[in-house]
Amino acid sequence: MHYQVFLPHATRNTQALQNVGLSVIADGVFEEQIPRGPTNEPGLLCGWMTNKGFTRLIFDPPSQDWLPAVADGEEFPAGRYWVGCDRKSPPKPDELQRRYPYRGTKVHLGPVDIAQEWIVPRAESLPFDMLRADDGSTRFVPQQKFHAFAQQAEEWSEVFQTAQPGGRVTFTALRDFVELGLQANYRLIPEVSDYLHLWSSGESGTVFQAALAICAPDMTEAHDGR
Repeated sequence: MHYQVFLPHATRNTQALQNVGLSVIADGVFEEQIPRGPTNEPGLLCGWMTNKGFTRLIFDPPSQDWLPAVADGEEFPAGRYWVGCDRKSPPKPDELQRRYPYRGTKVHLGPVDIAQEWIVPRAESLPFDMLRADDGSTRFVPQQKFHAFAQQAEEWSEVFQTAQPGGRVTFTALRDFVELGLQANYRLIPEVSDYLHLWSSGESGTVFQAALAICAPDMTEAHDGR
């Protein structure tokens, strides 16, 4: 079942999700004012349509787990919103998938016994804008919403291309990069990733493969066959 987001003291039609750093999932949201949420305060309950229809908006603590937002820099403190997941039916990839996902590589993420398939988009498959340079030539620039991801993909591609045998990369940095890529295809936010246990040190090989699939797909087979 798709998760819900609760925004304490927020009201409808106020760019409430953008105001707490959730612009990445603001499209297609539907909202309902409720008198009490997980903080015992009034606020806005948000949901999204899935391939099975609309998610029922309901605050029901006995059947749900509610997680406070993690901090995101100084601008967005912890607890600014809350994420609710159905305890018996946690979110699945096909329920979080955007209407028109981008092409990519299928990877299995999460604990081995319950790992599920996710599509990691290739950076080159994401849309670009064709802009004219001062000299009249055409340059291809990643669309604004994918700019940060495209920039990181370029940086990681260079890392992979120049890596020395036995070299190391930071697991958390790889995780954040792959998660940023997954957001192009899914309404995935950090609290949901953690709730689903998508990332673990024991799965570092899978995360590495997912990162390769994003920015250096031609290297994936070589790595598989090492």
